[in-house]
Amino acid sequence: TYVSSCYYTALWGAGGIVGTLLIGWLVYLMSLYGVYASLFSLSAGVFLLILYAYSTYSSSILFIFLVVLFLVGVTQLAPYSLATACMPSVINRGSRDANNTKLVGMATGIIDGIGSLGAISGPLFGALIIQYTDWGWGFVFLVVALAMFAAALTLTCQVKQEVYNVYLGRQEQL
Repeated sequence: TYVSSCYYTALWGAGGIVGTLLIGWLVYLMSLYGVYASLFSLSAGVFLLILYAYSTYSSSILFIFLVVLFLVGVTQLAPYSLATACMPSVINRGSRDANNTKLVGMATGIIDGIGSLGAISGPLFGALIIQYTDWGWGFVFLVVALAMFAAALTLTCQVKQEVYNVYLGRQEQL
């Protein structure tokens, strides 16, 4: 029903709050932005594949759906909040240059603008595809899972650099 859909969306958003707090705490402990964003994105992709399988093959146990939906909120929304909150501070680290401040503003606008574009186009194209095909709502979980895997893949160079820096730091301490 429409009412239960609202509750499900709220549960997903609550997971996003938990995920934002969790990723913020992890970044506070160790500043591995790319590693955490990649791990959370990969986890979201896995949880979305679970939702796809659940919606396609078995939709009998509502509790499983709700737990996995909450975990999708935790893992899917955390990298986005990390990008909008932490990346501008990384760009602006140690600089008081006016051009760098403009760069931070531009980066924040691009990140939020692309996120808003996805928030608009995702439901629109998803509804159009579902309306004119027989794929069902499970298709949405599959497409978003593929997008999360692609997001993690784009962070490969950043993850490699962060892991390399941590490894070098530990080698110097020995």
